[in-house]
Order: sequence, then structure tokens, then C-alpha cells
Amino acid sequence: MNKSIFKDLLNHNYPKLTTDNQTTILRISDVIQKGQTTNSERGSFSTPDWVVLSPHGTANNACMKSVMVMASDKSNRFPLKWNDAYSLNNALENLINYYQNCHKITKLGVLVTNVWSPSKLFSFSPQIEYFEARGIQSVVILISGNAVLPISWPWR
Repeated sequence: MNKSIFKDLLNHNYPKLTTDNQTTILRISDVIQKGQTTNSERGSFSTPDWVVLSPHGTANNACMKSVMVMASDKSNRFPLKWNDAYSLNNALENLINYYQNCHKITKLGVLVTNVWSPSKLFSFSPQIEYFEARGIQSVVILISGNAVLPISWPWR
């Protein structure tokens, strides 16, 4: 994806994103794009300076400034599901749990998903907004085909 389009979408969908968090996301967007094309069935990424929550990974006891979680449709009917990803609900539950444990350090959470379910996302709006008010910004990145798109939360 064109970096300027990604940046424009990020600015449009997340106008209150801090400069530091925007820079961090723009840096990681290349890793996500590359991982999406090379690891599309795994749904996993590895990157320094980030905690990447994974159902098959080892427990990470360290809190970091940035956290990423992968979500995919886990049904057998969805041929593009990622093996090393949570279901959308479990991804959001793990992200919120991470925020609860690391709220003094974490400033940015990124949900990377290949499934879009506004009703499921909406059910987590109170928790997302609670942590947003306390300085943790959350961003959703949707992967659809070859596109990697920052999209806004459905209630905003």
C-alpha cells in the first residue's frame, strides 16, 4: 500500500493520535504489509520494541510502550483465517487485559485483523474509551486482500 495513503487514512480515522504513536504506527505498517504477504496464513508478526500478543506465543511478562494483537475469523468456513491469531473477541479481551496490567507504561495498542465485525468491536467500546481517557490510544488495522488499512472504531 502507498505510504501516503496509509498516513492520510490514519490521520483521518485517528485525528487525536499523538505524533509519537503516529510515527510508531507508520513504522510498523511496513512490517505488517510485509508479514501480510509472506505469512498470510499464520497471522503472526515479530518486531522489536513491541509486545505482540499471540495465542501460541510464550507469556510476556514485560510491559512495553506499544502492543499489537492479531485477530482472525476462526471458523472453518473462512479460508483466509490466520493460525497464529486470536478470534476477534479473544484478541480484544487480551488487549484489554494487557492494558489493565501495563497501563502505567503502555501508550499504544494496535489490533490487526482480517475480519470486520462492528457489533463485536462495539461491545468493547467502554473499555477502549476508558483506557483512551487514561492515555492509551487504540488503533484498528484491517487487512483485506493486499490492502492494509487503518480504519476507525465503529462508534467514532
